[in-house]
Amino acid sequence: MHTRLTRLLVPALLNTIALALAPAGAQAINPSQVSLIQPGMSRAQVEALIGQPFHQFHFVKEGVTTLTYEMPDAADRGEVFDVDVDATGHVVNATEAVEVIGHRARR
Repeated sequence: MHTRLTRLLVPALLNTIALALAPAGAQAINPSQVSLIQPGMSRAQVEALIGQPFHQFHFVKEGVTTLTYEMPDAADRGEVFDVDVDATGHVVNATEAVEVIGHRARR
């Protein structure tokens, strides 16, 4: 019983923390905005087009920062869109990553 309760509470707690820590300007994007992002664009151009990411992760060894945007849908599911930016601040890759269930990006 304890394990089952932990499996339910831990993800809910992590989502609540992540939402509280998301940048104030972060917003959910829609799929039509994904095609706007192209390799070679600057991070400033990306943020001007689709706003601030919900999360960003810096991979020191690779010299890349991944900006993560969320694309919710009406069924409380969605996809995560990742934009990889190199050390010079330019897009090297932009991909739809994974489907997320129990999506929380609605604002």
